[in-house]
Amino acid sequence: MNTIICPNCKFHNTEFDLTCFKCGHAFSPEERDQQAKEYEMLLLRDSHKSSGEHHHEHKVEKKLNLISFGIFKVGFAEILVPIITFLLIIIVVFLLLLK
Repeated sequence: MNTIICPNCKFHNTEFDLTCFKCGHAFSPEERDQQAKEYEMLLLRDSHKSSGEHHHEHKVEKKLNLISFGIFKVGFAEILVPIITFLLIIIVVFLLLLK
């Protein structure tokens, strides 16, 4: 449901109200149409933001993502995980050989 903001007292009214409940200001049809269009544009803009266009990342993650290796632009995280996995496998094999 759209809301109409009163230009006098800034009270939020429903789109079906003809006057403001707080101050009694009568809404003209032009005010109602204009605010309905503004509300639709606001909803459209918010839906574009929430559709995944903007990803919020941690500051450290942003800095690490700037580092890339090779011609395929593989990022730091894509290299770090296999290296850690490889090191863990080597440690486990070494510990098994000590027994």
